Amino acid sequence: MWSGKKLKKITVMGGGHMFYFGKGDDSDEGVEVYFLFTRIKEESKSHMENCELDLGKIKSLGLIKNAVELLPMLKIHSDNRMDLLHLSCDSLPELGDLLKRKNRVFIGSVVMP
Repeated sequence: MWSGKKLKKITVMGGGHMFYFGKGDDSDEGVEVYFLFTRIKEESKSHMENCELDLGKIKSLGLIKNAVELLPMLKIHSDNRMDLLHLSCDSLPELGDLLKRKNRVFIGSVVMP
């Protein structure tokens, strides 16, 4: 059973993005998640350190540029099977502290459909 929130819709609003979440369920194929951040302010990073995002079942995951820093915050269930995992950075600074982490990041299974 997926107890997490499921991403339903993203809309552009006032130059920013609004993320809408809903309850996930077992019969669902999973959600497609894509984040692209060109920059994350240093003061925002301190608020993100101990956060956890539970999106439920994830069908495909794309983290682009500085959004790759969200990877350790995502709660990915052990039985999750993704069709696609896309991590993309233009430079090492966009990885933030990801390479310095002592603990590994769990991504579940990535399988070909």
